[in-house]
Amino acid sequence: MPEIHINFNDEGAAFFTKLTEENINNSIAIAINNIVYTAPKVMDKISVGKCLISGNFTRSQAEHLSILLSYGNLPIELEIKPEEKKKN
Repeated sequence: MPEIHINFNDEGAAFFTKLTEENINNSIAIAINNIVYTAPKVMDKISVGKCLISGNFTRSQAEHLSILLSYGNLPIELEIKPEEKKKN
């Protein structure tokens, strides 16, 4: 099963620690330009400055997401938005 590894700088690690601590058992969407690429479930607080995303990715999907996330090496803004529920 393909996995995606993410490393954070000190500022990103502090932000992600707080974010994951407050969202255990919830999903955190990874969206770029309002397109959600994945929404992994937070299993535990992540406080070591790196994390792992695993799931039902094909190798090609994991490589594509990895490339998109590598743009995070550039300065980017992180934004927290409440979950939007779809109406039936």
